[in-house]
Amino acid sequence: MLGMASAQELLTTSVDGVARRYLVFDDEGRPLGKEDFPGREALRVGGVTEKLLRYREAATGVERWVLVRGHDLRGAGGAPLGSVTVFRDVTVRQQAVLARQESESRVAFLATAGPQLLAASLDFRGVLERVADLLVPGLADYCAIREIDQDGSARRLAVRHADPSKADLIARLEAYPMAGQALTDDLRQGRPLLISDLSAEQIRAGARDAGHLAMLEELNPHSLLAVPVQARERTIGVIILIWAQSPRRYHEADAVLVADLARR
Repeated sequence: MLGMASAQELLTTSVDGVARRYLVFDDEGRPLGKEDFPGREALRVGGVTEKLLRYREAATGVERWVLVRGHDLRGAGGAPLGSVTVFRDVTVRQQAVLARQESESRVAFLATAGPQLLAASLDFRGVLERVADLLVPGLADYCAIREIDQDGSARRLAVRHADPSKADLIARLEAYPMAGQALTDDLRQGRPLLISDLSAEQIRAGARDAGHLAMLEELNPHSLLAVPVQARERTIGVIILIWAQSPRRYHEADAVLVADLARR
């Protein structure tokens, strides 16, 4: 779990040296502070503390779900002596739980999306505004919809983010100059672009300069789905979906669902 070759290597590596290898999030996708780890919390409040945490290797982006239980150790008179922390890798179990939840979300989305879109205006821009409302937060933390001109350039049309505290960041991202050509070959030809696990290298490659990269890193996307909207055999829009705070990932079933929405 910790990437060590032996127990001895682990014992000779400082706690901070191990911790630097990982980004740690709670089960809602929020970064975990040092004082919130179960071992420290057990010492602070006494007793046993248990949390489901998501560990992401900083170097590779590989993630594991870990059930972490902290037990406090007390001496005579109740003075704190230290703590014992037990880690259980529950990745397989948690992935099954998330897959079930995502399946239920897709079914619920389909049950509401059809009637709501049928009731929407026939105005192209108005419909896509409605689409953005439908997609966040059920199928994305962040949704950006672009209108594509004949020359391949893009115009901003709609944006939504599930976290109101990100409003300033989203405003800065949306105000940033857009690239001249907004479409990959797949999107231009009507095929979705799916990156289930978005790497740091891919984020850097998509940044237009250092300032844009800093904003993307602050957004912290880890899974991306872009689906073209087509009419008259031309891509006239793109729906861009990102998971950032949520631990969820996009899969082929999501691409099929959103592509169906785009066809409607």
